[in-house]
Amino acid sequence: MNSETRCTSSYISCSCNATPHSAHWGNNDLICFASGSSIALYQPKFPPADGRLLVTLNGHQGRVNCIRWVTRQDGGSENELLSGATDKTAVVWRRSTLGQFSAIATLVGHSGPINAVDGLYTRQFDGCSYPRTIVVTASADSTVRIWERKQGTEEFTCLHILLMGNGFALAISITLLPNTTVPLIACGCDDNRVTLYVENEQHQIVKVQTLTGHEDWVRGLEFALSDSGSIFLASCAQDHFIRLWRISPRRGDDVLIVPKAVSELQEEEDIRVKERLFAVIDNDEEKSTFAVTIEAILSGHEGWIYGVHWQPAVYTDGKRHQPMCLISASMDKTAVLWRPDLESGIWLDEVRVGEVGGNTLGFYGCQFSPSGHSFLAHGYQGAFHLWHKSQKTNFWEPGPTVGGHFDEVQDIDWDPEGGEFLVSVSLDETTRLHAPWVRAGLETNWHEIARPQVHGYGVTCLAMTGRYRFVSGADEKVLRAFRAPKNFVENLTRISTVDTKHVLERMADIAEGASVPALGLSNKAVFSSEDAVENKDLEIQPHPNEQYPELYFKPVQLSGSTALKDMELIVFV
Repeated sequence: MNSETRCTSSYISCSCNATPHSAHWGNNDLICFASGSSIALYQPKFPPADGRLLVTLNGHQGRVNCIRWVTRQDGGSENELLSGATDKTAVVWRRSTLGQFSAIATLVGHSGPINAVDGLYTRQFDGCSYPRTIVVTASADSTVRIWERKQGTEEFTCLHILLMGNGFALAISITLLPNTTVPLIACGCDDNRVTLYVENEQHQIVKVQTLTGHEDWVRGLEFALSDSGSIFLASCAQDHFIRLWRISPRRGDDVLIVPKAVSELQEEEDIRVKERLFAVIDNDEEKSTFAVTIEAILSGHEGWIYGVHWQPAVYTDGKRHQPMCLISASMDKTAVLWRPDLESGIWLDEVRVGEVGGNTLGFYGCQFSPSGHSFLAHGYQGAFHLWHKSQKTNFWEPGPTVGGHFDEVQDIDWDPEGGEFLVSVSLDETTRLHAPWVRAGLETNWHEIARPQVHGYGVTCLAMTGRYRFVSGADEKVLRAFRAPKNFVENLTRISTVDTKHVLERMADIAEGASVPALGLSNKAVFSSEDAVENKDLEIQPHPNEQYPELYFKPVQLSGSTALKDMELIVFV
């Protein structure tokens, strides 16, 4: 009799790629993000519950640079997503009725890495087949390709190629013009401009407007359809500014109005913002005219702005409402939530979150949850930062999230006494400890709970010599032996319910904690005051000329997954 053994994934640890468009939070409440040459699907949850990584999708041969859900016009759950990579291809993925994702199409044609991707359905679903689909890909080969999948087919064909000359597009976004089926494409380029393209009646992509104002590369774009029927386009750039553009339909006599110079205005006349007009013809051969104006310029960041994202539309009883709320992420280590003042209409920074100090390089992107009660930012070293709006205090509070190494994992080893936790080393110069987070009444999920070693070289090998001892080797050809301090052992008991009472009794000379000195590669023991004399030879002796002490260790009591700054305190001796 044949017996089958089925294996399921219990824990996935990985980080987000250091590219601006490498994560997207869909209406299906799943975050898809690029991790190496794979795509990971992350299901976040509102505290006290914690999310976990569900699956990784493999289909690219190079690093995935960009990823995007194909959103539906009715706000329904997405079943298709797009990805672009350094292997010069874009892949279309689809979720089956069983909930499994598979690649249904590979878009081949670019001669350089694909850096941005977006797509949409030109009509709502009719329940029988997928409607006509437009996919836009931007590549380092100085081209933007527009791909089409006709209704009732599964094959994508290249509809048009936009030539960027000597430059290239860094950000793209696509939407439908109001009350039409005409796609509107925005390309942010390295010439500091945002260029708008539409599809004409011959199904050709033509340029209709060029929006100037930014003074550096445009790095992020996103459309939103307001309740008034106008389209808002948010653009962010390396000039530290965000610009909001309004694209409004014009009818009748509004098209013929020409703005007057300030000197020509009468006392009762208002100053009109300069408008840029363009016209399109829909399938029913009806001509529509639209006007582009600058709505606002948002200033508040002190570094390059890489990501900008609108709060998703809310659907209630079949009615659509678009909140006028925007989030931006910058290399100044902050994410800012913007909202217009109800009285004056001036856009203001309502919430500012992020990091203070540390050795990180800021945020590469940001995403809103479908409900608008959570938002996420991802940084240069692949870490996710998640904030939730507390229903009790109405404040934005950080929450636990997933993470992992941001470079190649070189070695792993299990707890030798019971296999209750796992230790891994990587070329990202860290050693990380993974263990389950056990809480009464909640699902138990694995998390990274400590970083026993934060090194200055890539760590290449690892061997556990005991439950709380390990030896690691790095690129500087030196083996280093570590032992867990008392503070870590106690925290492991709280988080993972590992029995450590007999360990503390047996390890009489165990250090209270550990710290990494400035410009040092080895963790140094920190003992309590009563052990200071007995273990004085193990302590770091400060130089007489030093004004400040070398060690800044303070014991912490952890009951859950922590932020990066807390993890770095939990190092081994």
